Amino acid sequence: MQNSGDVKTITLNAAVTTKHIRMVAKTARNNNFSCAEINFRRVISSSDTEGLNAIIAQAEALKAANYPESSWTAMQKVLAKAKALPATATAVEVEAMKGELSQAICALAGETVVIDYTMLQTVIDDMTEAKLADIANADALKAKLNAAKALIDNAETQEAVDTMTSELHDAWLAARYTVSAEKLGDLK
Repeated sequence: MQNSGDVKTITLNAAVTTKHIRMVAKTARNNNFSCAEINFRRVISSSDTEGLNAIIAQAEALKAANYPESSWTAMQKVLAKAKALPATATAVEVEAMKGELSQAICALAGETVVIDYTMLQTVIDDMTEAKLADIANADALKAKLNAAKALIDNAETQEAVDTMTSELHDAWLAARYTVSAEKLGDLK
């Protein structure tokens, strides 16, 4: 463009999809640049549905067990609302939903629940196959052991882990102190 006081018009051959427009003046008369008015005709701003779908996938990948029930329920409501957003939603509606769902996910992060599996894992580790082989009727104990192993990293609450730890420990102690008739016979 020539440096003059005339009106400048820029015509683009294709539709422009953008969120932000920046005007840069590389040279100007007397180091001054001014723009009194910018008119846009038919600016198309498409909905960022890919961005929304990425946030939805992030929310779906989270586990309820890691968060308090109240904040998890709140996030699930926003997630359902985001999934229900129609394909015909405007760019403004999509951006608003992205923000709302992101805020709900961030609210979860501030309330993370940490479940301690240390004691349960210790009891499980103590129950080796060799030790189980010495137990008279180990089927019930093995079933409890398998249930405890399934609970590791999948517990909903700390209480569930503590209860399983106690039950498994009690069953283990009871089984260890119940000597089989076959083992008694071996001692003779």
